[in-house]
Amino acid sequence: MADLIDQVLISLIDGEWHDLDDISGRVRLTTSNVRKILLFLSEFMFIELDAEGRRARIDPATQKWLQRLQQVET
Repeated sequence: MADLIDQVLISLIDGEWHDLDDISGRVRLTTSNVRKILLFLSEFMFIELDAEGRRARIDPATQKWLQRLQQVET
């Protein structure tokens, strides 16, 4: 499960809004499963969801953290 959460977060790393279908296609999960992951991530404030829960973007602090991790890994 952690790998799926990581994939979703990485798919949002650009900081832009992404709709549920786009995220689902990027991580190759059903929209239902992506929605569950997004709800989890938003509950802990790693991401922001729009009012309808159809679009998501990464929280700026989470974005910086992930970018730093990627730099360390390379």
